[in-house]
Amino acid sequence: MVITYHSSRKIATFIKYFKVLYNMMKQISLTLPESVVEASREVYEMQGFRNLQEFILQLLREKVGIESIARWKAIEERMKQGKGVTRLSQKKAIAYLKNL
Repeated sequence: MVITYHSSRKIATFIKYFKVLYNMMKQISLTLPESVVEASREVYEMQGFRNLQEFILQLLREKVGIESIARWKAIEERMKQGKGVTRLSQKKAIAYLKNL
């Protein structure tokens, strides 16, 4: 296998971002009723998760993703209705963006 400068840069970039993502993980402690743990065990095993931690992590990802989509759809709908929207000329828009 030949590693070129271009591919080695891609590998280095991947490793850098992997480290960032890995380091961004935070451990938490969660206390659940035994009945919830048992019911969850049946579900995560049927769905092919290795353990309860992976199952809970996926549920959180889905919940956050769904709420983000809902939030963006609500913003988009408000914009379509003109609520909370300020229309700017091109000149004013450029000035506004420069001041961000």
